[in-house]
Amino acid sequence: MTTQDLTAVAPVLPKTMTHLAREIAINQREVEDILSEFKISMATYEKLKENERFAKLVDAMRVEWNSAVNTPERVRVEAAYLIEEIMPKIYGRMTDTNEPLHHVVAAGQWLSKVAGLEKPTSQDDKSDRFQITINLGNDKLEFDKSKKPVIELLPTPEQNAIL
Repeated sequence: MTTQDLTAVAPVLPKTMTHLAREIAINQREVEDILSEFKISMATYEKLKENERFAKLVDAMRVEWNSAVNTPERVRVEAAYLIEEIMPKIYGRMTDTNEPLHHVVAAGQWLSKVAGLEKPTSQDDKSDRFQITINLGNDKLEFDKSKKPVIELLPTPEQNAIL
């Protein structure tokens, strides 16, 4: 089936086809849910699966998704899907008056962290610090913004001898 044959069945843009292939390849949701999101019928999807270009896209996306290099990203995405699934249950437990308060507070802190609402601690926030090191043979010049600069106002003994 060519791309022209595919558009005769239903107009599926290449960009949509690529996004759909990725969602199918990562296999984190039911196919029906994915098709619903993309507004593609099951009949169109069956035709798409016969499309050589689409099949190659799905295969390539599966290889990429399962590669060792992609492990941190895959774990992050899988965790995000799991968090999305569990959040309503956590909220239900948080609003249950029989749930111990320290569990409710811990769940609230966790949700804040997931949502990015927590303020980073000074240890975590490295944006206000920078460091410059210049190596000049045996000499080494360093500047670290987190350290207060020391400015010598008094002359050294060598400088006094010259004066």
